Amino acid sequence: GWKRHVDTVMEQFAPATELHCAHLMRQLEIRAAAAGIKLENALAIAVENEGEDEREKKYREEKCTTFVTEEADTPGVITLTQNEDFDLRAALNIVVLCSIVAGQVTFALRYIATWGGTSVTARANKLFGVNSLPQLSAGGGVGRNAVASLYANNGHPADIEVFQTIPRASGYSFVAVSQDNEVIQIESTHDDVEMTRPGLGHVHTNHRQTERMSHVEAGFDTSHSRRRLAHARQQVRPTMSSEERRALLEQPPINRGQRTIARVEARWNSGPLEMDVWLLREAARGWVTYNLRPLFGT
Repeated sequence: GWKRHVDTVMEQFAPATELHCAHLMRQLEIRAAAAGIKLENALAIAVENEGEDEREKKYREEKCTTFVTEEADTPGVITLTQNEDFDLRAALNIVVLCSIVAGQVTFALRYIATWGGTSVTARANKLFGVNSLPQLSAGGGVGRNAVASLYANNGHPADIEVFQTIPRASGYSFVAVSQDNEVIQIESTHDDVEMTRPGLGHVHTNHRQTERMSHVEAGFDTSHSRRRLAHARQQVRPTMSSEERRALLEQPPINRGQRTIARVEARWNSGPLEMDVWLLREAARGWVTYNLRPLFGT
């Protein structure tokens, strides 16, 4: 139940987060005070389901697919496309948010109770999408949502120092595009990280493609993730049109009906250009285009 989750978070995540990411704890204190809840509840919400035994439940729910292509009609423009699949209840928790902190602009599709960096994020120096990866919590450390926020706010998207210097409980996949329009893939566990530069046409789903890390996925059913990866790789090409990408997002097994709570096409050329977002809870609106050029001066 909830109390057990809170107790687990306070035991396994709170000490490391306070020690290595004190500023994130201060953010949560402000949120908790504004919401009239205890800090421990705010942290438990921000950590989400990390720390639970997710082998039975989680990997039937989180089925995101991410790929990176060049625009067919606009050479040089790179598009990161992502299907955000989760439990239907999460449809109310995912939002489009623009924030400006200390002059730094972030525009993102994100889960509202986290610190950010948890779906698709555009910063001046990087564009990236996140995929969940199966792993039991290592029993303590900084949670993956906190690490995602640190990654969003660090320097070059290929810089993996944040993964090497902070004790982590588990890990995410990050598919990123740099200011040089280079595609970067980062996969991580609680004690390992791998960074590659796969190029345009790259696809990622919800299992690790780095073989040496696959041992942490023992006991998890990753068959759906592997089917989606195989299906997408058959159709994703280095150069595609928006119509082709969106048609692919509609196809099973990538499209999961009421489990697909959001879709994103984020366009980039050495900086953010536009982000097109489709939300299940606002499906009648269709795709909504956000012009990022005025925000980032691109």
